[in-house]
Amino acid sequence: MGSKRVTWIKLLIPILLLLGATELSANISGTVYRDYNMNATQDGMEPGLQDITVNAYNNSGAVAATGTTDAAGAFDLATGAGNYRVEVVKPSYLYDTEDGATSAKPATFVSADGVSGLKIGLHNPSDYVGTNAKVIAVTHSAGLITDDDTADNPSLRIFDYEPTTSDNSDSAGIISTVGDTGSVWGLAYEPTSKKAYMSAVLRRHADASPDGLGAVYVADYSDPANPLTSLFTTVDDAGVEPGSRDLNAPNAPTHDPEVLAAAANVGLGDIDVSEDGRSLYTINLHTQELIQIDIASKAKTATQIANPFGANCPDDDVRSWAVSPHDGVVYVGSVCSTNVDVGAAVSAWDGSNFSTVFTTPLTYERGSTLIDNDNYKANWHPWRDTFRDGQFDEDPVIYGRFQNGKIAQPILSDIIFTEESGMVLGFIDRTALQMGYLQYPDTADEDNTYQYDSGGDTLRVCKVGNAYKLEGDAGCATHQDSNGIDEYFIGDFYSKEEGGNHVHDEVTLGGLLHKQGTGEIGSAAFDMVNNQGSDGFDRSGVRFLSMDSGEEIGGQLLNGRGTDTGARGGYAKTGGMGDIEILSDPAPIEIGNYVWFDENGNGIQDPDESGIANAEVKLYEGNVFIGTATTDLDGYYYFGGAEDTNGHVKPNTEYQLRIDLADGALDGKTVTTKDATEDNADSDGDDGALNAGFSTIAYTTGNAGQNDHDLDFGFYEPGSWSGNVSKDTNNDDIGEENLEGVEIKLYKD
Repeated sequence: MGSKRVTWIKLLIPILLLLGATELSANISGTVYRDYNMNATQDGMEPGLQDITVNAYNNSGAVAATGTTDAAGAFDLATGAGNYRVEVVKPSYLYDTEDGATSAKPATFVSADGVSGLKIGLHNPSDYVGTNAKVIAVTHSAGLITDDDTADNPSLRIFDYEPTTSDNSDSAGIISTVGDTGSVWGLAYEPTSKKAYMSAVLRRHADASPDGLGAVYVADYSDPANPLTSLFTTVDDAGVEPGSRDLNAPNAPTHDPEVLAAAANVGLGDIDVSEDGRSLYTINLHTQELIQIDIASKAKTATQIANPFGANCPDDDVRSWAVSPHDGVVYVGSVCSTNVDVGAAVSAWDGSNFSTVFTTPLTYERGSTLIDNDNYKANWHPWRDTFRDGQFDEDPVIYGRFQNGKIAQPILSDIIFTEESGMVLGFIDRTALQMGYLQYPDTADEDNTYQYDSGGDTLRVCKVGNAYKLEGDAGCATHQDSNGIDEYFIGDFYSKEEGGNHVHDEVTLGGLLHKQGTGEIGSAAFDMVNNQGSDGFDRSGVRFLSMDSGEEIGGQLLNGRGTDTGARGGYAKTGGMGDIEILSDPAPIEIGNYVWFDENGNGIQDPDESGIANAEVKLYEGNVFIGTATTDLDGYYYFGGAEDTNGHVKPNTEYQLRIDLADGALDGKTVTTKDATEDNADSDGDDGALNAGFSTIAYTTGNAGQNDHDLDFGFYEPGSWSGNVSKDTNNDDIGEENLEGVEIKLYKD
């Protein structure tokens, strides 16, 4: 995961003018930035990339200057006057952005005595979200899976990604049903195959997966009109479903006592797709292992999750759930289940070892789960497996039932990464997995029903220097809600009307999503659309929040009251939601980029050499002609990308790029040396070996979004030598007698 690649540019006055620089210096300076949307422009929420090495090479191939980008992505190389080749050393998870007018090309051949204002865009393909994005979300239903009403209730729903819209109607589509999957929580989406993956969970009053607690399901969305859901694979040793369960129809109350202890200790936690789209990662809750599943072969690798708290928490008390691949590392979220003073942690797995990157106690002050009532503070407590023990008021005096539990138990369930290199952490209230809505207590002789209002949370974590800090700590701002509670996401509440009292201060259910570059996040939540009066009660869905203000900006109903699942079946305020994800097209692929005149014939793109204009590069898939790209005035060409320039380019596909050696633009030049140096600065075309009369590059594309701008053709002009061979009879270096028939041989060093 630590491999590096380079992209390079050669600098010219036209680029300087295009980028709006106002003065020349002898230095080369600019910014390396994340281009989330791959539009070759640094948009407002696209940050600079820190700690990226930038080198400048002179005509002799020596490093003339080197530098490292700062926190804003800026670099400044003291090169002095002259021509240079600039290389950006890229981590393995970053690729060149698409070609565009305002980003410097990764192989631009022009020269200037210093240049400023360069913008060099890189992107991680897993960050890309195209237009017409949608949201998919896991939903839960109480009841026995063999009951038709339960089986027909949705387990995976879909709606348009419109974060500033509030929809309190049951308008979302259905991809999968409870009959397909049983109860699931984790959700991952792989855009190239258009498949969603869901991981099994155990929660009280809901039937488990019909294929066991280690089941992983796949929903194929390649045909949106006919999505197909099936068992994908099963993780071994994920625990056993309790044998004594009195489940019934979704709207019939049950006792289901044995799940109280088993919840979050068996089954699978979160699930996510690796950044290259080739693997799934999930957490085995029973063994506390990180499970990697190869999607093609379904082979599994289990790695024991290291204790991120060290001696502060016994190994058996560490409970992990969240998993999030990001920038070449897999992050895991854990809690110390017996000690909120030790709290929560995020650890990083680099493929070999775990390291702890963030810990925080969970002792901060929280709001109330019910009508600003301090008796129902949602402060975190150690895990417990009993129904009462201070959880409920003993007298069922409110609405004739046990009302609104008080004991919130933390599960760090989801991790997303933000534009400023920080994190947002989603927390499930474990008690919500142990409880329900208008359900019976755990003992068979009691028939009073109860309800539980979930007390999950959404926390902001900032990157301050090289450390992570919780909201409210030095360097990480927070807000204060209208009840005087310090929290960043102050939109995490429900109110019946604009400006009214908070009926619930905490409505988060643990699942998160984020479209990079927008400053918006989505959070699974109950009563997720504010100002709906009593019509906003007892339902769940997605609430959208601003990363800037922390306030609510929109929401979508998905479960509970107002849907076919109903309030009891859909868990009402207990929260009938699992994870949420964005569904989008895969990142496009762009390949190309340079045809040049190799003046010295050494096969290396030297800073003082120039491109060849108007050369035709043809793209073939096998023997199928795809399109023609004509090099521009500076010798650049491209195929694919978001606009399918000169032809569509597919991931993981074999192609050939060909230039006719009789092309008039070559003006008699011949193919230069192939593979003379590193791929970013050499020539890749052969001399006709693959296709007679053509210089050909045989190339297989990578995964979606893995642009390759190092497919280059070099040509040189063969030189000629003339003279005479004579015999020097008196050793005075002057030939006295010409010699005929002498064979002259020329060797290339």
